[in-house]
Amino acid sequence: MRRKNFTLNELLIVIALLGLNLALLAALAPGVKTSAQLTSCTSHLAALGKAVEAYRADNAESFMIAISPGNPGPTWATRLGATTMGNYVKAENFNCPSMPVYLPERWQNASDLASQNNWMWTRPAYGYNDIWLGGVRRGANGIAGGIPYSMAALEEPSEMLVLADSAGPGREFGSYRVHPGYVKTEAVLWPRHDGAVNVLYADGHVKATASGLDQAGEESSQKLYVTGAELESSSTKEADSCKWRCGLD
Repeated sequence: MRRKNFTLNELLIVIALLGLNLALLAALAPGVKTSAQLTSCTSHLAALGKAVEAYRADNAESFMIAISPGNPGPTWATRLGATTMGNYVKAENFNCPSMPVYLPERWQNASDLASQNNWMWTRPAYGYNDIWLGGVRRGANGIAGGIPYSMAALEEPSEMLVLADSAGPGREFGSYRVHPGYVKTEAVLWPRHDGAVNVLYADGHVKATASGLDQAGEESSQKLYVTGAELESSSTKEADSCKWRCGLD
């Protein structure tokens, strides 16, 4: 049999197809990376959910207060992660791969893990619902006087936000708390996964909620607080009915 050689046209077609495939792979690469980061972030929040559950079991089923008296005092993150306190979860679970907050080598640093005012505890990637669960709303002296809620006080744990992707006032780092209303100068939800924010609810499930915008920022953060967003209560469908925004009583 005679061997058939490629014609010039056929070679050009093959080269064009290879170029197209490479272009498609390059276009998909950011999406693959984002998907992996979202999966990692979800895993971290799930681990934190287990830590919160363990903390409640040791504290009469009550949630943590956001921050204790001091300058600064222990935060909820310190209570869960510091080796001198609860030590319920590994330090790396306080970090989001889409917004690194502290260096990985600190996860192995004994003095950092024992410190009560280390950066990893005061600026974690996730913010705590301190107004309701942390009891700021009930405390006479603000955060330091918070009286945390118990699990029994929650009417619908599956709708009560515990932790979520957060940003501090400067929007450069995370914050140990998120506020139940959008205020630009305060800590807020930060949808940093292509416009989605990861949320841990009181029943332990984690859900990514979209802001409707493609990128993280002020506009997409604000979008999550408006009436009708996905964080709205699924049971009542009433305006401003989201439990973590309006309170429990």
